[in-house]
Amino acid sequence: MRAVLWLLLSAAVWYLAGLYQMEMLGLLFLTQLLLFGMMLLLSEYTKRHAQVHLLLEEPWALLGESVQGQLLVRCRGFIPLVWFRARLEWKNTLSLERGSLSVSGCCPAGETSRLPVLLPGKNCGILEISLKSFSTWDPL
Repeated sequence: MRAVLWLLLSAAVWYLAGLYQMEMLGLLFLTQLLLFGMMLLLSEYTKRHAQVHLLLEEPWALLGESVQGQLLVRCRGFIPLVWFRARLEWKNTLSLERGSLSVSGCCPAGETSRLPVLLPGKNCGILEISLKSFSTWDPL
């Protein structure tokens, strides 16, 4: 949504630059396009240099106990992950109960962030836990 708004604003500046034939508005339009391209490259860079792992403290839990673990997010690049959101989905294979959990945070450049994860353990059975999505946001 923000990208569409940014492009609409750039189109308005381009229209005004052509309408009034002002060189400064033309330079502003080119600067906007350059900044948009650089932010697109920055988003791709941060996405490609992030690693996500889920570590469970114990591979089992008794009836009524919650499953505890940690989500490890490692930023291998030199640009920090300003904000990210990981969406975990879990499914109990015995009772077919399903659920999802979102974990968000930030990670400094070249370091690892450890975020606690707590999944409910209402029924007994085997839990299948999977990472469904991982989204990153750039500084702007």
